[in-house]
Amino acid sequence: WPSFLQEAHRCLKPGGLCHIVEVESRFENVKGVVAQIEGIGFRKVWDKPGSFFLEFRFRREGGNASGKDKGRKGKAGAVKGALLQACRYQKR
Repeated sequence: WPSFLQEAHRCLKPGGLCHIVEVESRFENVKGVVAQIEGIGFRKVWDKPGSFFLEFRFRREGGNASGKDKGRKGKAGAVKGALLQACRYQKR
């Protein structure tokens, strides 16, 4: 999923929004995930915790994917470990 976010950063205009909604059980470390996304070049502008889903909005920071932002891509890998886990389905 980090490569998806890097592509979203490349495609969005500066100031563009990236909306992420994910199953809460996939998150091992929410702050780590947010830090990784911000390391790619986004800034968290909104989040909504729910009972089953977490919803986030991130704004693309200025600059372009080439040039000065190119070095930011390396920061995304600085957070170690799998921050998103496989979905766990439970019978209800």
